[in-house]
Amino acid sequence: MKKRGQMYIVSAVILGVIIFGLVSKSNFLEKKDVEDNFDEISENYVIEGSEVINYGVNKDKNLFDVFNTFSSNFLDYSGKKDDKVGVVYVLTSDEGIEVKNCLKDKKGKGKTVKHKGQNLTSCFEQSKGSVSSLVGNLPLSGDLPDDYSESSGEGKIEIDGIEYDLEYEGEDPKIGYVIIKEEDDIIKVNTNAK
Repeated sequence: MKKRGQMYIVSAVILGVIIFGLVSKSNFLEKKDVEDNFDEISENYVIEGSEVINYGVNKDKNLFDVFNTFSSNFLDYSGKKDDKVGVVYVLTSDEGIEVKNCLKDKKGKGKTVKHKGQNLTSCFEQSKGSVSSLVGNLPLSGDLPDDYSESSGEGKIEIDGIEYDLEYEGEDPKIGYVIIKEEDDIIKVNTNAK
């Protein structure tokens, strides 16, 4: 047997391995920066929420309906960017007080909030079309009672054992909010609570 033929075969195999090594993509680890939209989302909610309240006041609309629709639409939209962001708010107007809970837990399910000793189920846990708000023993029509004050407890809510006081002095309408994102062991909060 001639050794020259074997040399060509060995050379072709070595050349093939070298070309394959250069052309093929090997496994590698690439670190990607994950963009956290929480600050942007919560800032947008606050700014757009005030615009919605101003619109409702200027157009003589029912503020509760207008703000509930806004919050629902906003959370649907923001859920496309970050589906772990939720909000609970206390809206006070001439018509009364409304507390609405749209918070999610770490697993993306609705989270229960306490208001005046009562559990307020998250809007994410309720069936479509049901109202997820609690009116703090005040009518939605008529004036606020004379004894309504910061000590009335109407704007105090409790989330995971932490109490937030969302009541403010000043003219109605007023909005108090807690925006929360829970992910793994990290909890981010944006609030105007005292």
